[in-house]
Amino acid sequence: MLLAFVLLINEVCPDSSSYDWVELYCIDGEVDVSSFVLNQFYGDVDKIATSPLTLRSEDDPSTPYDDRFLVVYFTKDTALAQQDEVDIVGDVNGNGIREAYQYLSIGGLWTSDELVVLMDSDTGTYYDAVFMSNYDGNMSSVKQTDMTSVASAGQWVIAGADAQQTDCVDISELKEDYTIGRTSITDTNTKEDWKLFKKATPGKPNVIATAGDIKLTLSDTILKDMISATVEVFQESNVFLKLYDSSGRVVKVYADGMKVSGKMTVPIKAINEFGEKLPPGIYLLRLDVASPEVGYFSRIKTVVVPPR
Repeated sequence: MLLAFVLLINEVCPDSSSYDWVELYCIDGEVDVSSFVLNQFYGDVDKIATSPLTLRSEDDPSTPYDDRFLVVYFTKDTALAQQDEVDIVGDVNGNGIREAYQYLSIGGLWTSDELVVLMDSDTGTYYDAVFMSNYDGNMSSVKQTDMTSVASAGQWVIAGADAQQTDCVDISELKEDYTIGRTSITDTNTKEDWKLFKKATPGKPNVIATAGDIKLTLSDTILKDMISATVEVFQESNVFLKLYDSSGRVVKVYADGMKVSGKMTVPIKAINEFGEKLPPGIYLLRLDVASPEVGYFSRIKTVVVPPR
């Protein structure tokens, strides 16, 4: 039996078009989660599974899913609640996602004030939690009591003696099938660990933009006739690519809000918007990338047009 593991709630879909769900992420060690429950302290719940269901921090390439993740759907259908992809059966439906169904008598999650607590039903040990709220100024007294209790157990940080909506992840802009997800595996037990995502990633790592994810590279920095600029964007985003002269004036637009996902190569010629040759000098090629999921990033490369 392994004595050490780190298991986190990684993504939550509290308003799904099918079944509300929670994704678990094993970031260290190995653990059988069959005896665990995802608890809201409201309604009756059962264990995640009735036979071993093992998550590992190292993905096994021989399995058709990522062994680090498990997506747990909530259902009040007792028959469906038994259709878990446990170790002995694997990926039954062939969708490449490890899935389980946990019985929850109320069927799903609230989209007002809500908490999800990962705990071992056999020992009562809390392993992780997330608080969320629609910030409507009218906090549920029941949820406030539950949140305050979980915070006192060290699984969430609240500002005062009692939990408030402002202690929670903001889901005021939640829409159907949006999720809240972790922005890193560093767990501070605060709302700052989380953000609202418009695109869910069940069974996969959350797509988080970092400075290194947006790239602009040039085949050369000396622009005689033509060079190539390569743009790399990790998630579909609006891309703006423009060439500026030394006075800050735009002399050529290559992309103006074009949707790009992955890699794009653009020819950069020594001509302006009117097809005229660029005067010798120093120019700046600026890349701006923006989307609700990614946020905003920019990159700038210097290009020199030599004397002819």
